[in-house]
Amino acid sequence: MQSTDERTLFSPSRLHLHIVPRQGDALPELRHGRVTVHVDALFADVMHMVRKRLCLGADKALFFFVGNGIVTPTTAVRDLHARHADDMRVLTVHYAQENAFG
Repeated sequence: MQSTDERTLFSPSRLHLHIVPRQGDALPELRHGRVTVHVDALFADVMHMVRKRLCLGADKALFFFVGNGIVTPTTAVRDLHARHADDMRVLTVHYAQENAFG
């Protein structure tokens, strides 16, 4: 039988993400970089959560990368997780700041 922690950790309705800044980027790490999201979440939900935790102004663009590609807000987290999660079923997401508005 699984312990309570194991059932919480591997709940079929939740996906696990590890969100870290891109190497060499000036942005700080999130205080809680390991998060869980609902299996039906869009990546826009993750983007909103990260922007809120980093307290970024509207003039700063934030880009997210999984594997070798940039992630769009309309991407389903479930699809990213299925393609790119590691052996421990954790999806690593990198973020980077760009001044895209001049």
